[in-house]
Parts: sequence; structure tokens; C-alpha cells
Amino acid sequence: MSGSRPTRRRLPHDIPSWVPDGEFYFLTICARERGESVLMEPAGRLVESALFYDQIPRWFLHLVAVMPDHLHLLAAFPATPGLRTTVSA
Repeated sequence: MSGSRPTRRRLPHDIPSWVPDGEFYFLTICARERGESVLMEPAGRLVESALFYDQIPRWFLHLVAVMPDHLHLLAAFPATPGLRTTVSA
């Protein structure tokens, strides 16, 4: 089985009711092509987009880190439309 990757389990993404609005979340968003350096060329544009969304304010960004096949965000989201809608849009 060399070269095969384990299947990633889908986790629930609902925010618990006890988490107050405006809290910061650590998010990992993976590229469809895992294991490839698909995000290195557009890394600058991804950071510019993240900063733009912070300015309008679609979210409140604390950190963005672009990795070869995924990115990390540390951000808070307005209650409306909320984290799930903002990230899936």
C-alpha cells in the first residue's frame, strides 16, 4: 500500500451554542490536489484576497499562512452570515 493516502474523515463544522459571537477560529482549508504544491504560485493572490475580505469586513483576520497544498486562517466571523456560509462561499 505504499503511496496510498488514508481517507480523511469529514468532521462536523457546527459551532457549539456555548461559543460566543466574535470568537477566533483556527481553520485549515485544503486544496483538492493534496500532496502537490498547487498553492505556491497563487499564494500572493490568496493573501491579497484574505486581506481584502478583512477590509470589507467579511471576516476579521488575525493570521493567514499559505502552505503548498493547504492554508491556515486564524479569523473571527460576523454572526451573519456566519463562519459556515462565509467559508463555503
